Amino acid sequence: MTGGGSEDLTWLRKAGNHALTGLANMVLHSNYSDLCYGYIAFRRECLEVLQLESDGFEIETELIVRAAKAGLRIAEVPSLELDRISGASNLQTFRDGWRVLRTMAHECLVWEAPTAGARPEVLRRVKYAYSNVSFPRTPTDPQSVLPLMSAS
Repeated sequence: MTGGGSEDLTWLRKAGNHALTGLANMVLHSNYSDLCYGYIAFRRECLEVLQLESDGFEIETELIVRAAKAGLRIAEVPSLELDRISGASNLQTFRDGWRVLRTMAHECLVWEAPTAGARPEVLRRVKYAYSNVSFPRTPTDPQSVLPLMSAS
């Protein structure tokens, strides 16, 4: 995505991220520029619909796949991750890449967007329409979504 990216990726992590993002785009019929960046904005009400369970590096994958399957509006906003100033990354390339891949498979094959559980007013507010969703919406231009996110 223009204006976004990371200066803190090794060639191996960059290749893995590219492969995982490509796989997600193929499976979800989407056009994400980065599956594993971890800088994601969403309305609080979406948590009721998504019912997230992960707590590791795979949380971004779970969030993105569930949001896409639930038909939620998705927008990418460019952000630049600069070189690490100090310390070392906790990411372990192969272990965490496998966790992301396993999560993607599970979420695509098993998870069903809830038709009950979230309050009806929440479902309406996040423009959730389970019965009409067969494929997720592709990421949208941020300029068309950001005003909707700021509206109360």
